[in-house]
Amino acid sequence: MIKKLFILLTILPVFTYGITLEDAIEYAKHHNLSIKSTYEEVNQAKAGKLSSISNFIPDISLNGSYTRLNEAPSIEIPAMIPGQSPMTITMGNINNWDGKLQVQQPLFTWGKMFQGYKIAEDNLKSSQIKYSAKKDSLTIQVISIYYGAIMAREFSALMNNTIKDVSGHVEIVRKRYNEGQASKFDLLSAETQLANLIPQKNRANNSYSLALKGFRMLLGDIDDTALTPEGEILFKEEILNEDSIKHIALTNNYSVKILRLTKNIVKRSVKIAKTANLPTFLGLFVYDYKWPDGMNERWKGSWAANLVVSCPLFNGGKTLSDIRKANSNLRIIEFAEKQLNEGITMAVHSLYSNYNLALENCKAQKVNVMKAREALDIAKIQYDEGLITNTNYMDAEVGLMKANVYLLQSKYDAIVNYYQIKYITGNISEEK
Repeated sequence: MIKKLFILLTILPVFTYGITLEDAIEYAKHHNLSIKSTYEEVNQAKAGKLSSISNFIPDISLNGSYTRLNEAPSIEIPAMIPGQSPMTITMGNINNWDGKLQVQQPLFTWGKMFQGYKIAEDNLKSSQIKYSAKKDSLTIQVISIYYGAIMAREFSALMNNTIKDVSGHVEIVRKRYNEGQASKFDLLSAETQLANLIPQKNRANNSYSLALKGFRMLLGDIDDTALTPEGEILFKEEILNEDSIKHIALTNNYSVKILRLTKNIVKRSVKIAKTANLPTFLGLFVYDYKWPDGMNERWKGSWAANLVVSCPLFNGGKTLSDIRKANSNLRIIEFAEKQLNEGITMAVHSLYSNYNLALENCKAQKVNVMKAREALDIAKIQYDEGLITNTNYMDAEVGLMKANVYLLQSKYDAIVNYYQIKYITGNISEEK
């Protein structure tokens, strides 16, 4: 679907295209640069894990060399009998070839390699969680701005309809004034009410235009192609339990998972730091193949196996400092855990309260809209019969407009808070 939409928008960029919430979310994930950047961090972590695995595999190197001397090595033996010349014995060749194969493998490092591997593994898990969190965060942003644009559109349409209705009423008042059935005050009052609504209409239209631009920018829209949210503000009321939400959030929240992995990494760093002064054992095997073999012009191979023990005796207190630093980092993580838990608890309470408040407001405003619409119908009849003034009629008209605006805002608040709750519990993917 996303690929087809991409092609369609590229070919026909001048038209306006409606897009569903689900497609908007997928479109954003495919085009948002921040998502692409975070995915590269996952690739880096995968490479880091492969690098840590290589520590368990022997390092194998192959070296070759050719040396040409200005003259062959030789020794001179003095003459044993007077009158004889000294004897010169050649010990090699001016051409020398040497090939060397070396295999090196750490044998025992007190768990340093294993801890390094586990750190790389936790880093990969952490980067994958960050990637999921980034995608879900983008989902929340898309949901918020998607419904925000719809709310702005509905508000703009509401203001335009209100202006249309009030304009019609002004014409009725003007006609009645011309017929002597309405006073100059009624006409001026109606015209003033209409003039007061026009700036609100302009602000509503401008807000809708800005909301669309923000929506398209978040999606990474192609050349400002006119993608437009379709549908209306709909949500399903769900009964939630604050204690249950808090329990899930304290276990499943992305930040909690990342901090838990960070704590594991720091603990392993402490273990590595504590083994810094312990001896490490290294195996080394070397095979040498060269020509000539001393005085014999032939190829000859030889090998040697070594067990190397390395034990640092003194490094100026660096190991002790590293241990203290690692322990300090661990305590910092523990403090951060407490702060995060408190922050999540407060956020859950706030979102839960705001969600329930929005639901109550929705119920109240639905009733209020019905009453305001009925009041306006009555006002139209009574104004035609001369039972109420123009001011009373305008109050009823504006009252219906405000009731609809408050209902829109309540629906929007309910939707946003609901998805924020799903995000803080790490369950946003279930609600797309």
